[in-house]
Amino acid sequence: MIERIFLPSLTLFLLGIALRVSLRLLYGARGPAADDGLYLFMRVMSWTLLVAPGVVFIVSTMHWASLLLLIVIFESVVELVVARRQAHRESAWRLLMMAVASGQPLGWSLRFHQARFKGIVGRAYRRLVADLEHGAPPIEAAWANRAALPREAPAYLGVLAASPTQASTARQFVELEDAGVVEVRQHIYQRFAYLATVAAFLVAVLVFVLIKIVPSYQEIFADFDLELPKVTRSFIGFANSAGVAMAIPIVAAFLLMILSASAVGIMYLCDVPVLRPLTDRLGFSNHRAHVLRLLAASFAQGVPVAESLAHLAEGRLSYPSLPVRRRLYKAQHLVASGDEWQSALEQSSLINANDAATLRAAQQAGNLPWAMQMLADRKLRLLAFRWSAIENVLFTAVILLLGAVVFWYAVAMFVPLTQMIQALS
Repeated sequence: MIERIFLPSLTLFLLGIALRVSLRLLYGARGPAADDGLYLFMRVMSWTLLVAPGVVFIVSTMHWASLLLLIVIFESVVELVVARRQAHRESAWRLLMMAVASGQPLGWSLRFHQARFKGIVGRAYRRLVADLEHGAPPIEAAWANRAALPREAPAYLGVLAASPTQASTARQFVELEDAGVVEVRQHIYQRFAYLATVAAFLVAVLVFVLIKIVPSYQEIFADFDLELPKVTRSFIGFANSAGVAMAIPIVAAFLLMILSASAVGIMYLCDVPVLRPLTDRLGFSNHRAHVLRLLAASFAQGVPVAESLAHLAEGRLSYPSLPVRRRLYKAQHLVASGDEWQSALEQSSLINANDAATLRAAQQAGNLPWAMQMLADRKLRLLAFRWSAIENVLFTAVILLLGAVVFWYAVAMFVPLTQMIQALS
């Protein structure tokens, strides 16, 4: 069965690779035109030849071990695609801001970099370039093709459009993400994926041992009229009591976790970030830093506080996070009712009391935009430090817990062997 499937699958896979290489050599670095139907057909055909044989081969040779391996591969692919997509969006944003800062035509400047972007971001980027070359306003073009840019881009573009000195403002907006926060976020994703993979394999191995190995141990010791060691009896007793009682919930939770993770992974591959409300709340300090940067740029332009808050809280170019918009809307109403804007931001949980005091002093000293930028940078550094500390503590604790389980299993399985050897000798 496997021999009949392997060779045709390998042949079709190699044909797909050859077709992809031929397209790359034929169209070169500039790539195809946007309306090239032949290229689109050949591209779809090449991906079909690459994916379909692999799917058929995996399904025909499916085993519980290959299922776990397939899950690990799918998890790695999702992580790679999401990280690359985010990196492409950051690159596209930097190119856009550098073009604005240099005063060059945006469509002409961005067109030279189209070959760098693929997939969802690449298609949106090419549409963005086409709209800019056809004379669309940058804000309208960016909003219509926002899949090519980071999620905070519309809010930053709204502030940039109102700036009388767009070139200098664009230079300030080149880097949206702090390098330390991005690094910590990637570490957390990678370590969480690692722990989930290790836990899945550990559960599979323990289930196999309890079903196949432990009964054999009991039969062998019964045949030799030997008593199992205490540590082995405790392990088997735990497996027979708690293990049997929790078998159905553990299996159900494990299958639910696999299905949920697969559904979430597929949605992220389709660029639908379903976990964004959760990540927004966990990384709320990152949003506070963005809000401070946006308000600093607005204040530097002389925009009134109430107008700046209204721009970020409502409208098409508002801040993308719903929890942040709710707090901005609350702060806007507090300012409109006569409250001090620092106090309004504090009551809306966008800054703390120390930040409010710092901003009051900076406003009196006349360096408010600089102080808000410094506070934003400080919040990002604190966020990176806190999440790095939490990550290291939790990762170490989970590793020690898994190590204790493995140590208990190893001792319980190997001590009877030494006792049997001593009895037979």
